[in-house]
Amino acid sequence: MMNKFELASLLMYECRNTFSQVSEPQYYEGEGPFIIALDEVGGEFVFYFFAIVDVDEFLATPDASPRAFAVEDFFHMAADRLDLSHIKHTGQYFRLTIRKVVPDDPACRLALQSLGEVNEETAARILLVGRDGVWHSGKTIRDNPPLLS
Repeated sequence: MMNKFELASLLMYECRNTFSQVSEPQYYEGEGPFIIALDEVGGEFVFYFFAIVDVDEFLATPDASPRAFAVEDFFHMAADRLDLSHIKHTGQYFRLTIRKVVPDDPACRLALQSLGEVNEETAARILLVGRDGVWHSGKTIRDNPPLLS
């Protein structure tokens, strides 16, 4: 079972291969780690906010979002960790994508499947990340239920 440090390290590696900019892991008022990334998609800048959660934390409250995601100051503080000089004065709105990242563990898959049955939108914002670096979205897990042995 991966801990938060291992999961954050793996996610950092994958994000650096995927996005144009990636922050180091950050903490906000005792929560975290969070990883923030920036990329341009179809001419629009998109900020990606990833909250790293371990198995026990996820299983205790699979539908909960970090408190930081409800605080506007968090997004400004986190975005300041990136080089925004090329977009600061564009007058353009930016899209935010928020994801909770958990280890790809059988118990997490089952909890995510159950969550998807009652709250599809929340389940869709969860990513399972395996030791092999493969990411699975909540939608993928809902559409392809885990096999039980």
